[in-house]
Amino acid sequence: MAGVAPERHAAPMELAGYTLTAEIGRGGMGAVYRARSREGREVAIKLVVSADKDALARFERERRLIASLGEAEGFVPLLDAGTSGAQPFLAMPFLGGGPLKDLLGKGPLPVEEARALGEKLARAVGRAHARGIVHRDLKPANVLFAREGEPATALIADLGLAKHFRDDVPGASRSRSLTGAGVSAGSLGYMAPEQIDDARRADPRSDVFSLGVVLYECLSGERPYGGSSLTDYVKKLEATKPPSVAKLRPGIPRTLARAVERAIHPRPEERFEDASELARALRAARTGRGTRLALVLA
Repeated sequence: MAGVAPERHAAPMELAGYTLTAEIGRGGMGAVYRARSREGREVAIKLVVSADKDALARFERERRLIASLGEAEGFVPLLDAGTSGAQPFLAMPFLGGGPLKDLLGKGPLPVEEARALGEKLARAVGRAHARGIVHRDLKPANVLFAREGEPATALIADLGLAKHFRDDVPGASRSRSLTGAGVSAGSLGYMAPEQIDDARRADPRSDVFSLGVVLYECLSGERPYGGSSLTDYVKKLEATKPPSVAKLRPGIPRTLARAVERAIHPRPEERFEDASELARALRAARTGRGTRLALVLA
């Protein structure tokens, strides 16, 4: 949420006790503003920009999911929610460190820093998976830092496309899919193939794919599957086996490279079952249990 885009204006507006000072991001469903509470705390306010019935239903679903995943789980927490007039809003802390997208604009991360960040993100997403929630839009723009240049302060943002993938968890009955059959939902370059065909098919392995792409980009400075359009991206997924990050950058441990390769495999059945399993593999790449992990991955 906060820090996802350059500030666009600075005209103060009042909303339910918050002073909105600048628009910092906008998508198809909502806009995000930098704001200040009555107590003087800097926050990020997300507003619905569409009165469409489905947009309002998605926003309410996002509110419930954010409320169930806080900072302790590795997500940007919900501070407040309500309605001003007929316009619903969410309030979250403003994270001044900016998004991972901006950091990657300066080049790849140091290898151990990238691995540690990947493990941290995978553990956070694994906690969501354990609660029956799939994110469906993991990308560098949705990884925010509390402090600039400090990946250890990273939190995951934007649950606008998230949903329950299991029916046997609390709240699942109210988190029905709002995506039609055969409709894509996600971000170009980070969506798993099955998510492109039908976003309703997204499960934890789809998030694993997106996390793998993010980690590949952190290590190499580029995404494994390019393409300037959805058609080009699909062709790359179908025809391209991306080079190992170990070939693109010397010094990357083979066990780390193998974990990334497995995460970004086009076929879901070849990936890790969920993000927690990916996190364990990334941790093993640090602790040196390479031979054992290599056998497991093989």
